[in-house]
Amino acid sequence: MVTDQEDIAVSCFGFSIKDKDVARRWMAIAICYMATGNTALCLQHPSFIRCNSKSRRIFRAFLQRKMQHWKASPVYFFEEAPFFRLLLPVIIAIICYDNNWLPVLDRGALICTVCFTSLLTTVLFSGGNERIPSLLRLAALQLSLFSIGWLICFTNDIRNDETWFGAQLEHADAFVVKVLKEPVERQATWRMKVAVQRAYGNIEVTNTKGTASVYLYKNGYDNSIHEGDMLILPNKWTAIKNAGNPFEFNYQKFSGRNNLFYQQFLSNAEVKVIKHTTKGTDIVNSVHHWGMNALAQYVKDSATLGLMQAMLLGDEVNFDPELRQMYTDTGIIHVVAISGSHIIVFYWFISLFFFWIRNKRYEYIKYLFAVPLVGLYVVIAGAPISAVRAAVMFSFLAFGMLLQKNRQPLNQLFVTAFFMLLYEPMWLFAVGFQLSFAAVLSLIIFYQPVNKLLTPANPYLRKLWGAVAASIAAEILISPIVIFYYHLLPATFLIANVFAYLFMSAVLMSGLVLVLLSKITIVAKALAGIIVTLTSFFNGIIGFLQQLNPQTFHHIYLSLLEVLCVYAIIIALAVCILKRQLKALPIALTAMVLLLSFFIEDKWDTIQQQRLVIYNVSKKAYAEVLNGSYFTPVVRDSSIDADKDFATKELHIASGAWRMKDGLKQDVFMIGGKKILFLREPIQTDTSHVFNIDYLVITYPVKEFSARQLQEQFHFRKMVVASNTKRYRALQWKDSCRAANIPAHFTMLDGAFVLNN
Repeated sequence: MVTDQEDIAVSCFGFSIKDKDVARRWMAIAICYMATGNTALCLQHPSFIRCNSKSRRIFRAFLQRKMQHWKASPVYFFEEAPFFRLLLPVIIAIICYDNNWLPVLDRGALICTVCFTSLLTTVLFSGGNERIPSLLRLAALQLSLFSIGWLICFTNDIRNDETWFGAQLEHADAFVVKVLKEPVERQATWRMKVAVQRAYGNIEVTNTKGTASVYLYKNGYDNSIHEGDMLILPNKWTAIKNAGNPFEFNYQKFSGRNNLFYQQFLSNAEVKVIKHTTKGTDIVNSVHHWGMNALAQYVKDSATLGLMQAMLLGDEVNFDPELRQMYTDTGIIHVVAISGSHIIVFYWFISLFFFWIRNKRYEYIKYLFAVPLVGLYVVIAGAPISAVRAAVMFSFLAFGMLLQKNRQPLNQLFVTAFFMLLYEPMWLFAVGFQLSFAAVLSLIIFYQPVNKLLTPANPYLRKLWGAVAASIAAEILISPIVIFYYHLLPATFLIANVFAYLFMSAVLMSGLVLVLLSKITIVAKALAGIIVTLTSFFNGIIGFLQQLNPQTFHHIYLSLLEVLCVYAIIIALAVCILKRQLKALPIALTAMVLLLSFFIEDKWDTIQQQRLVIYNVSKKAYAEVLNGSYFTPVVRDSSIDADKDFATKELHIASGAWRMKDGLKQDVFMIGGKKILFLREPIQTDTSHVFNIDYLVITYPVKEFSARQLQEQFHFRKMVVASNTKRYRALQWKDSCRAANIPAHFTMLDGAFVLNN
């Protein structure tokens, strides 16, 4: 044992020590140093005090050298935030489950896997196993957390529940459902989210679980169905599917992550109300409706009212779509979503009632009252993801204050993400979740370095620069996400966020006071006037800034690989500059080269492209030709502009062809050496005149369908039916084509038809 101590002492201090007692003393001091890194604590160690003066001088010089090395050695972020190592395997498990990369197991097998991995981790980390490599322990811990994340994903997937209503579709004739939210008006229907509670079959009644979407046609709808009502619906459930247009938003995947897999389209006569529920019986809904009505009573400007209801209560039912687009284009849409800034304002408001607390020792009293009130506020606002994240993080911060622990924002952020994903793993793919955490992470990492770039002497300018620095810092990590999902880079985000910081905090506080003092008419009216004035002035400035954003900045496309390259560049440069680690520079340069090569490939594909796209849109047919950087409508109807834009926008941006040319007038044209004929109206077939074409496209409303006669007339290789008709007719016609061995593509059933050169 003494020999080991002597060897360690020699390796630590760099010289030979013959005195065994001195070796023991210095080893005790060395262990103290290595454990704490505190020079003062080491110099107070009893072993140091017992050393002679020469030994003290030698050891003090050693400590100075070691402390310089200690300060120069890099500190990795997972050392500052150890919870990251717990969060990472859970995230990987969620991604694997979402992409079906895991073998299909039942609940019992998953529970056994979790128990085995947890037991293995416990054994490896238990005492008396010092010889077990640390890497093996870490692997066991990661495997255990991965299996836990896997089990949570399995449990949260409603399809794995034996009582899911989707498993009863073959045996049930009708279903009893409860309306979860007020019906939302759409273009031709009213949309309701319902909870399916019972299934009625020929013999038995089965209790079921699960949520679904129900669309009631406006014709004959009397607006008598409200939140909480109990309904009987027929068994006409259809699986939620995408329209099949290129690069479109994957609504089927999005719905599945929210446990929505089925929907119905019904007339009012097919729905029977069996129980009406009085509105406002639930205390949370009562407070929510009270706040909505209080704002509506005094705020008469419709745009301001919709904004205040969305900002304060998370209800966007009256939020102006044009105003939303304006905020999105200028990069300040975050002021609408209830997030950290709202929680801070809410906490400030609560703190006003505890102004008499001056001693920091009693500051915990504020948090004792604030945490439950913040949680109630988030529930009343509908519990959006950004608000839940902010409330959970605020709660962890508050508990840290109560326990008098040091604040570690980075670790608190990972703790918040960990517990949120354990509660609802599919939140990982929610845009709000990603933007919220990216913004907070970006502020934690980059705010201080950016803020230190300028130090204005004037305190007001210093606060203004702080807002600018926060805007710049937050944008670093959220910009790639915004571009990936919205294809937008707000050029004026910096100025817009400064105005948002100056005005919207005052508006938010005023709105909160208005709701609380709504019974005092004079005060409420005065506050409403201030809110309308400030909001109108603010919206005028934002509208002006929106016009300054270049059109090109609304059509930026980044693929997933390109987004990963962008983040690799950001992370590598941050390590290189902030941590002064030049080893990260080659990684940044490699990622830049890869990103540039992807951009070159995208541009080459745009230049070379020539394709015909016949979209699946409602009402009428729409088709266009993409040639280089332009698209040209072939079949166009002004009545489908809204549906057309929704179906085509993603493809235009992804392909780089978002500029329009005049429409093609001819009915026959060539794409990649293939002849396409568009039939825009019914014709009289004449088999004595035969035409040879490659593709026949029918765009007029078909009433009588004769695929065989068209085949004899045009000798086509494939027929595309782009007109909209009844679904049952389209299915019958498709079956007839299949029986006659005639290749046919129905956009209503098969999605968009794409013909490349």
